[in-house]
Amino acid sequence: MVGLDSNARKNRSGSFFEKMCLEIIEPICKDYGIEVITQNGFKNLEEKFDIKINKELYHKKPDFTLVKDNKFLNIEVNFYNSAGSKPLEIIESYINRKNDLRNINVDFILISDGPFWQKTHEENVEKAFDNISIMNYKTAKSGELRKKIKEIFNIQDSN
Repeated sequence: MVGLDSNARKNRSGSFFEKMCLEIIEPICKDYGIEVITQNGFKNLEEKFDIKINKELYHKKPDFTLVKDNKFLNIEVNFYNSAGSKPLEIIESYINRKNDLRNINVDFILISDGPFWQKTHEENVEKAFDNISIMNYKTAKSGELRKKIKEIFNIQDSN
């Protein structure tokens, strides 16, 4: 039963962090007319937007997908209290996700936070920053996420 309680705690903290991040994402998207799709499988995106999803992604469920003018951005968010899984495997899974998405012309951003990042080896952090667009919650909230979204969707304005 202890394992179940641990998973329940992880799910609650993950859901809470998703809601916190959505509070940053939604106003940005509203400002620029970008559609936000939450927790909807890639296979549903394939049907709705007529894009070809490869087999590695077909059954995965992105946290957030942003869509405008047939341009797509997958934003994944997570909060790690501890390095329960091997840190390098976690990082490599997101690098693989980014590469799979790039193959179908979908951009990728990871918003990740928590004590895990202070406890993991420096080379793991460097590998993450060298290979994926990643930021923590504070950085996302400070305007960096808005800047990245504008860049990805080629939005020019003073905001």
